[in-house]
Amino acid sequence: MGNSQQLRFLHLGILSDLDGSTTNIRKAVQLTHNSHPTKLHRLSSLGINQQIRFNRLGELSDLDASIKNLGNAVKITDDVHQEQPINLLNLGNTL
Repeated sequence: MGNSQQLRFLHLGILSDLDGSTTNIRKAVQLTHNSHPTKLHRLSSLGINQQIRFNRLGELSDLDASIKNLGNAVKITDDVHQEQPINLLNLGNTL
């Protein structure tokens, strides 16, 4: 649901969609165990969502949260994992 809300925000610009997206993706991250294979995707989605929010509203707390979540995605991913270059790119783009 969170990803759909994010997509709708990107197309229509309705801030409540972005807020709902952040809330739902954050909850998905919290409910997913660190060893679950989808944890890194959910952390990345949350971090990217927070980056979009920062770009729209300019709130530094969103940028800080984005860096934290994208950094966590990097930390829980092995260097040889096929997604690690994408995780590093996402984190680098935020910095």
